[in-house]
Amino acid sequence: MKLSEVPKRRRRAVPRMMRTPEWTLALEKMNAGLRASEAIVITLTPQEMAQHRIRSIKAAARPMRQHIKMHDLPYAVATKNTAEGWTIVISRSKKSG
Repeated sequence: MKLSEVPKRRRRAVPRMMRTPEWTLALEKMNAGLRASEAIVITLTPQEMAQHRIRSIKAAARPMRQHIKMHDLPYAVATKNTAEGWTIVISRSKKSG
């Protein structure tokens, strides 16, 4: 058996972003559905990032992208660094029509 054929261990720990209240609200809104003109905007301040021990914007956006891909939702995730902190925007993707 080759090393590449050995099954990989699944991640058991819940990502830190998924433990925040912002994630819970975003998940509820995504499951309820967004119109084409609507978007979910999450801004993480430096204090919130320190509180939840989130070190990078990629680590914050990755669970959202994975959730959207796993459930085949018609949304896209965009991130940017602003003066207030990190901003994550979830909106309908252009592919969804």
